[in-house]
Amino acid sequence: MNVVKENIEVRIYPAKADMNDKGEKIVNISAVESNIGIYRFIYNKELEFINDFKRLLI
Repeated sequence: MNVVKENIEVRIYPAKADMNDKGEKIVNISAVESNIGIYRFIYNKELEFINDFKRLLI
């Protein structure tokens, strides 16, 4: 059985709306928390898909 391991790297960059006139990042904690929640949800769904796929191979 061949096992394929794949890493997914996610980088989050601030949009221009998230920067002030000097180009410094402006952090809105509630926006960051909501984004983390969304990414965690996607991660969990991907993990569930991978685990289901592995169960099909066994």
